[in-house]
Amino acid sequence: MPKPTVVIVSDHGSVVGGAEKVAFGSALGLVERGYRVHAVIGTGEPDERLVEAGITFHTVRHDAYWMEWGRASKVGKIQTFWGDPVLQEQLRKTFAQFDPASTVFHFHVFYSFLTNAALDVAVAMGFRCFVTCHDYNIACTSSTFYDSLAERPCGQKALSVGCYKCQCFGTGSVAVKTLRFGRAWKQHFLKRTLSRVSAFLFVSEKSRSILTPYLPAKVQKDVLLNPIDVPEAVANTEFKDRNRYLWLGRMVKEKGPWVAAEGAKQAGVQLTFGGDGPLLEKMQRDFPEHEFLGWVNSEKVRELYGRSRAVLMTSQWFETASLVTLDAMAQGVAPIVADITVATDWFEEGVSGRSFQFDDPASLAKVLSDFKDDSYAERLGKAARAKFMVDPPTMEKHLDQLEKLYAG
Repeated sequence: MPKPTVVIVSDHGSVVGGAEKVAFGSALGLVERGYRVHAVIGTGEPDERLVEAGITFHTVRHDAYWMEWGRASKVGKIQTFWGDPVLQEQLRKTFAQFDPASTVFHFHVFYSFLTNAALDVAVAMGFRCFVTCHDYNIACTSSTFYDSLAERPCGQKALSVGCYKCQCFGTGSVAVKTLRFGRAWKQHFLKRTLSRVSAFLFVSEKSRSILTPYLPAKVQKDVLLNPIDVPEAVANTEFKDRNRYLWLGRMVKEKGPWVAAEGAKQAGVQLTFGGDGPLLEKMQRDFPEHEFLGWVNSEKVRELYGRSRAVLMTSQWFETASLVTLDAMAQGVAPIVADITVATDWFEEGVSGRSFQFDDPASLAKVLSDFKDDSYAERLGKAARAKFMVDPPTMEKHLDQLEKLYAG
């Protein structure tokens, strides 16, 4: 049976986050397996390594649509709800190069104007479309089910009247909320685009359970785990010499860096923060006892794992998979995670990881105090590695499942 052509649709032409990492990483794997892979992008320049590997890029640009409200013209702001005929025509011309009978479209990012408009056009043209839900954007206007004013998970039903009234983006962001709410409401209820998607794919079982009530009942829904690099060996540094407690992520409220810093302060341990974001300078001022590295590359992260006795994931929203947790376990470092997150599914409590009450620094401090015991930290770290290695989510397994999905 001939392999279908695969078209990846992404707002960005290079890796800017976890979703793009999975999208283009799997695209490279598909090329190696003999697939013809194209990428339709809206902003940024195509990654030269991807081009050299054989991925063909098509760039669709339109000033009204890059990337969000602040960069759209006044006309563009209105058109974000009704649809921009210029953008739609560009997409139709681009997609007309492909045969619906032998082409599948895969959306890994469902965030900005391009990807939303592209899904409308692709399903209308009869293409089989797969949507991987790396976040909750397919239903939630904030993409996280997080209320930034209350600084905790939102209690509203997505796309309800209560959802529309909730100022989850913060005061002064009514226009952005209205834009995203209208855009999502239109796709769900007016155009019924989502009912014509071939399959929704989820990066964890728990994220599937959270999103399923908002998606068409008859559309296929599968779990497709993100591929994780599986190191053949992990650092053998003695735990008595591991003086780091590591936090990795973007410095934003929903990631809970304050909870991490305050919990560590109460436990009397120093945290090493790896990550940039709008809260970085404030965190540095408020918690001078901790170490702040800013953004760190993958090589530095691996080095940090080898000198850490635990890795913290303090998100104040549910997350969808938590690559930080899985990466830590793969490296033989026990995770300490917020109890509301999907990350609690990856380990056995008290055996290969620990959880704490997500909004209570004192709860985190108690867990951190347990990790001061070298033998305890080592035992949980080794158990975390063993748990991960039972059935590691490798790229090969990821691609095998993709091929089955694409084959129909």
